[in-house]
Amino acid sequence: MTLPVEVTSPLSTSPLRALGSSGILVSRLCFGTLTLSPLQSNLPPKQALALLVAAVDQGVNFFDTATYYRNYPLLRALIKAVGREKIVIASKSYASSADDAARDLQLALQELDTTYIDIFLLHEQLSSATLQGHAAALTYYHQAKQKGEVRAVGLSSHQVAAVRGAVLHPSIEIVHPLYNMSGFGIADGSATEMLQAIDECYQMGKGIYAMKVLGGGHLAPRYADCLRHVAALDCFASIAVGMQSLAELQVNLALLAGTHPPAAAVASLNKQQRQLRIEEYCTGCGLCLPRCSSAALKLSQGKLTLDASRCVTCGYCAAACPHFALKVW
Repeated sequence: MTLPVEVTSPLSTSPLRALGSSGILVSRLCFGTLTLSPLQSNLPPKQALALLVAAVDQGVNFFDTATYYRNYPLLRALIKAVGREKIVIASKSYASSADDAARDLQLALQELDTTYIDIFLLHEQLSSATLQGHAAALTYYHQAKQKGEVRAVGLSSHQVAAVRGAVLHPSIEIVHPLYNMSGFGIADGSATEMLQAIDECYQMGKGIYAMKVLGGGHLAPRYADCLRHVAALDCFASIAVGMQSLAELQVNLALLAGTHPPAAAVASLNKQQRQLRIEEYCTGCGLCLPRCSSAALKLSQGKLTLDASRCVTCGYCAAACPHFALKVW
């Protein structure tokens, strides 16, 4: 990674931005907590909490999680440490039925020990057809919104088709799309096509916050260019970046504030390189394959193989492995 550095720089996010017409105000940097979950670094609770509190202290108010990440207790500790009113929480669910949607929302409310979730998203939608297939869940979440349990409803996706499907879907208020300057990880199109779909959502008043702006780490050598490229696009109210160290937090805050990151933080970041690892005791059961939206995993003669050029290091495959043979670190 090559970044401009200087010894000192102000570390703060830019002023809060409106997330579309939802009425929710978020920081330019969204803390993606997948990296702190059991699917990835699984940092010790005290260390992870200290990092989240440091983010709040430096102006970050937006935190992204999901039912699948299994890290609600960590965010519950953050709420207890800083106060519920200081943070915005977005969570996601794969639920398609009303019963499953209720289960996942109530789990979030209980484990976070809160009366509401700011944003609840349908996780990894593929197209307008899958939106129709998740209609019951979407209806439930809007009913929950009427009761004050949810503030806004939307979807997350790696697919252009799903973002296009959200354009004229009145029930979708928030869109969390995969976008980066190279288009890495977009499953069904180019960066240009994804940005066109995103802009259409933006013009409809939907709130947009980006994910995978570094292509799951594959674009790390162009770290600064990638982050600044997305930050320059008005359609994105916020940019979700997974972080597991104070150095990452400092670098991201500085870049989004338009300043040079501290030299020590850059030096520390240069030593970090996450990747998916397949342990020798993998049985080749194949349960992980449906969880890889990037088609980076394949079975060959009973052995699991990885195409590292396609992997976005999300760690979703790891959660599907009954033997814990897949790890991101």
